[in-house]
Amino acid sequence: MSNLYITTSRKPKNSTRKLVKWLAILMKAKKENRGKRDFGEIEERAKTFGCPNLLFIYERHGNPDSLNFYRKNWLGQIKIKKIEFNKLPKRGEVELVVPEKIEEIIKKIRSLNYSTHKKNEIVFKSRGTELLKIILGD
Repeated sequence: MSNLYITTSRKPKNSTRKLVKWLAILMKAKKENRGKRDFGEIEERAKTFGCPNLLFIYERHGNPDSLNFYRKNWLGQIKIKKIEFNKLPKRGEVELVVPEKIEEIIKKIRSLNYSTHKKNEIVFKSRGTELLKIILGD
């Protein structure tokens, strides 16, 4: 299990819940829907699970809009343009490939192993097959 806690906006739509589920599986993270919890409650829950790193998935018009990383303070926001779901792996290692421009944010989440590329997308792969691709916005 990683030291990452993933949560949603207050009333997430199905597409946001699906992204949270996939990210939690691929990153071996703890996940929960936010519900009526305020920020302090979420931070405390994450600590009880041993997760100092938080990832908030915010949405706009019912779709995931941004990945927002927090560890004692805000590390950064990554805007989402499009998401392509393929299939979840049955088992095996998952490779995370991120754009160079967001490497500084990802580095701070110490439990994530990743490589970088020049494309404007986050890709999760297993045995050469793309599982999930998040195309980034501006």
